[in-house]
Amino acid sequence: MVCGAMIGVAYIGGSFANTDVQLAWLFVLFAGVGLGVSNVLAKEAVGRRFTKNYATASGIARTGYAVGLLVFAPLIQLFLNTYGWRGTMMLMGGVSLHLVVCGAVLTTSGKVTPQQTMYHQVSDQENSTSTVSQNTLAHRCSGVRENLCKNLDMRLLGIGHFWAPAVMMCCTIFADDMWIIYFVSQAQSNGFTAEQAGSFVSMASVGGVIGKVVQGLLTDCGVISSWSLTAMSIILSSAGYCSTPLLTSYWASAATAFLILCSSGVLACQVDVFIKQVMGVELLAGAFAWVGLLTAGMSFFAGFLPGLLYDLAGSYTAAFLIVGAVQGIPLIPLAILRYSYGRVESAE
Repeated sequence: MVCGAMIGVAYIGGSFANTDVQLAWLFVLFAGVGLGVSNVLAKEAVGRRFTKNYATASGIARTGYAVGLLVFAPLIQLFLNTYGWRGTMMLMGGVSLHLVVCGAVLTTSGKVTPQQTMYHQVSDQENSTSTVSQNTLAHRCSGVRENLCKNLDMRLLGIGHFWAPAVMMCCTIFADDMWIIYFVSQAQSNGFTAEQAGSFVSMASVGGVIGKVVQGLLTDCGVISSWSLTAMSIILSSAGYCSTPLLTSYWASAATAFLILCSSGVLACQVDVFIKQVMGVELLAGAFAWVGLLTAGMSFFAGFLPGLLYDLAGSYTAAFLIVGAVQGIPLIPLAILRYSYGRVESAE
């Protein structure tokens, strides 16, 4: 609820901004934090609730992203043409405030943590010993460090199995973000009109919805294993990114865009499944939070590279080849994770 209010305030406040700096601070402090926290909490809630058919549940929950890309792209353009950018910000703020209602309908599991109601008598010796130890600076620093590591789940960073799905998710989300940011400009540089590029995005959004829904049905029903489906999706999406700047045919470009977002949707859902399998339910929130932080850092420090390469070379070919290579990296941690699980299964 708080995150929804923060996002709505960012949009509504942004409609009154007079400078770029004001707009940037509003979205960094309110929208950025609100989106990041709500995304982690929503995925953690799905992971806790669905012990069976989690891939299907995760896929259905993630369809909102693809549906939003399909619906809001033309809707925002209509708002801009009708009300201007300030009016559009106000309307988007109103839409974002619906997240408050979504947060209100989320409920806890109903399990009450037992609390100690009886007093425990402490002897004078125990009391004096604990007082002396707590007054030492080393003890206080150790307590702060332990609480910080516990509350932030920093122990996850020392678990080797955590890094395999983390790298997979970072590469997948980074490649997906780069496609969303640069694809329309790339399509126009290949000779397509803005309307044709927009139709590619709409077709790709449909592919994203289909991929996220179908992947759960395939894996939960045992038609194909998560390992095989994930490997196929990595290969197909990587090939799609690499071939995108080379295509000049309308239908070939549309089919490739469809394939890219379909494969990316499958990967995002399947990596969530791997994270739950590797880390367990109790560490889901911390795992999703750290993966989101690592992904944001990767996009922040490397997200400008495709645009820089286009400015230097005058073409998106090198940029999309690099994005395709990044998308192919998850094959390595996937193979390591599969090998580790294979050894555990054979030992059992």
